[in-house]
This record gives sequence, structure tokens and C-alpha cells, in this order.
Amino acid sequence: MDIYAVTPDGKTWHQLVKTERGFTGPAFIPGGSRCAWAEGQDTAADLRKDRFGIWKLKLGEFKITNGVPSVTAIKDITPAQTNWVEPGNFASDSVSLLLTADQGMTDARGQDQYILNIKTGALKNLTNSPKVWDECVAVNVTANWRL
Repeated sequence: MDIYAVTPDGKTWHQLVKTERGFTGPAFIPGGSRCAWAEGQDTAADLRKDRFGIWKLKLGEFKITNGVPSVTAIKDITPAQTNWVEPGNFASDSVSLLLTADQGMTDARGQDQYILNIKTGALKNLTNSPKVWDECVAVNVTANWRL
């Protein structure tokens, strides 16, 4: 369950990111030069404790050099006290990322939707509904969210 780029004809595949336990995403900023994804970290013991496992939110630079795509400069941007995190999409400002997460929750089934500023790390809870599963989906976003 690694992240690949493939040519439109499906003949050439390039591994962008190797993961140990899979991923969700990736979400790209407008223009495509950066991407974010959540990468599974959990083990069987983690799954007994954290229903949806342990996930880390990663951010990387997407480049094409001599026709070969790659993701470099990968860093962990997981919000504090977050075990489950899933990227939705970036706003047009290329800084605000819509997330589904369980930040600070004891039961991940009540996860909420957030906006994360990938530059400052500021996180804003949009739904704050601890007994309702709120999950974002990747859509074409034209709104310009601000923190």
C-alpha cells in the first residue's frame, strides 16, 4: 500500500512514498507542488487500544525531474493528541487543509472535521460533535478558508 504515480496509459509506475501500513490521501495543493497524506503506524496492540489505529499526517514536496515524479522533503505535521487523521483537500490558499481527526477524543467514533494551517500548525474544529462521526471527503474546493 505505497503511493505511486502512473502515466495516463497505465504503463509506467513510479513509487513516490513507501509506507509500512498503508495510507489515506494524498491531497495536493492547487498547482500540485505539495501533497499531504496520512500514514498508518499501528500494530495489532495499537488496534486493541485505538479503534482506528495510529496515523501520522505527512507533508511532502511533489516534483517531476526529467520526466520522473518524486516526493521529497517529507515531514510529520500530525496535530498534537491525534491518533486518527485523514486529509480531505486543500483550500485555494494552499495552506488550509481539511481533515477528519480524533484530536483529544477518547472515542474515535466521534471524530470531527478540522482545518489545519500547514505552516503554523493552527487547528480549528469545524464540527465539534463528539457523538457523531464527521468525515470529510476530497472534493474540488473553491472556498478560501482562513484561520
